[in-house]
Amino acid sequence: MNLQHLYYFKAVARMEHYGKAAEELMTSQSGISYAITALEEELGVPLFHKYGRNVRITKYGKVFLEYVEDVISRLEAGIQEMHDLRQPNLQTAVIACMESLSTQYIVELIKLFKASPASRDICFELLQMDTMEMLEGMKAGNVSLGFGNRIDDKDVVSIPIYSEKFVLIVPLGHRLADCQAVDLPDIKNEEFIFFCEGLHIQKLIDNIFQSENLKIHSHYRAATDSMVAQFVESGLGVALIPHSQRLQSYQVQAVELKNCEYRREICMNWLKGSELLTANKKLRDFILSHYEKLNT
Repeated sequence: MNLQHLYYFKAVARMEHYGKAAEELMTSQSGISYAITALEEELGVPLFHKYGRNVRITKYGKVFLEYVEDVISRLEAGIQEMHDLRQPNLQTAVIACMESLSTQYIVELIKLFKASPASRDICFELLQMDTMEMLEGMKAGNVSLGFGNRIDDKDVVSIPIYSEKFVLIVPLGHRLADCQAVDLPDIKNEEFIFFCEGLHIQKLIDNIFQSENLKIHSHYRAATDSMVAQFVESGLGVALIPHSQRLQSYQVQAVELKNCEYRREICMNWLKGSELLTANKKLRDFILSHYEKLNT
């Protein structure tokens, strides 16, 4: 067992797909497969089982993942502390974001910030979390700034910084896959994949259907964009989802929605009354100023 194998295991557990984990880690799928097999042989238990083209983590894998995440977190914290001791003036801006946003938007924001004088002596740590994990991290003091869905919580400030339009995603080969656009009433009899109840994004989707007086029921719910896309990719249904470049990673087709003005607001979230570290405060103030200028 080595550290690289643990990073591979953590990525597969999050992506639930060997190929996508390999792409993210910029390694070969065979290397990922070898690492997981080696871990399973050493531990004597299966960590994943196949689910179509994807994999699902087993009960053994879930337990092992908790320890792996703790080990990696402690190691990275130690490495960061060594860097900070070596460079006492360097500060770290810790940013949490939804998986679908990390490459498409947040890196561009960081790039803009790095070009400003305010970014001097600041480095960045980017974490991927779903909305509920982000909220828990804020209240636990582990996350200062979170980018993603609006967080409906009295203790959180959520400021919209941009928005994404909703599209319908269907499996490849679906009867609607070749359509350029569809009306909502035309898809009312489809099996839908929903987001988990209580999430702000699902409330938006409920409003979209209610605007057309449509009552839609679902047998499947998921917490993140990627999980919803995986359900659709597997042929279990269709879904309304905000459009992003990440959809190109899945075997799904995005179809425009006619006469749908609803959009998902992407918000910058932070805890009310919290004392942000200087690095996070500088980044927050820069982004607020940047989007204020764009909207004037």
